[in-house]
Amino acid sequence: EGRISTSLNGVAVWSLVGSALDLSTIVLAPAVVNIFTFYPISTAIGTNLVIAPDSLSPGSSYVFQLVYNSNNGQDFRSATVTVTTNDIPRSGAFSVSPRSGIELKDKFFFTASSWTDDQVPLLYRFGYYAETGDENTLKVKNEDSSLEAVLPRGYPLADNASLTLDCFMTVYDKLGAFATRTR
Repeated sequence: EGRISTSLNGVAVWSLVGSALDLSTIVLAPAVVNIFTFYPISTAIGTNLVIAPDSLSPGSSYVFQLVYNSNNGQDFRSATVTVTTNDIPRSGAFSVSPRSGIELKDKFFFTASSWTDDQVPLLYRFGYYAETGDENTLKVKNEDSSLEAVLPRGYPLADNASLTLDCFMTVYDKLGAFATRTR
């Protein structure tokens, strides 16, 4: 929220400074607000900058500016706020071993390693994709970065092909940002 205290009618405008992102495509509330007051009484008026979810890139900084100009040109005010978005966990690996086995018999070992993030603790979720593409979770997210599990039958990717089962690992930081890897 930006607050403007003035006794003069004018216009308040939100903008995004130094970014190629078009603010008008991501706001959910008006970025331009007409200010009406009862001269000479000073009025404090708030204007909210509401950004659509998932419209800012992870791990980036954005400078938002609120500018107020009175209609008569006697009052000008400006303020900025820098918003830094949370980045996804990074630099990690995901492995499943062995690479082949017998359905519902052999044990498979899922391992996530070397993941880093400033927002700890990290939580890990493991599973596999059904032939329809639906996710089937084998272990709900928690701090354990490994799993031992038996797996169901895979599915053919092409005629006369061996069976395949795509497995996934999702790592979450404390704020809910996540990265997914598939094997």
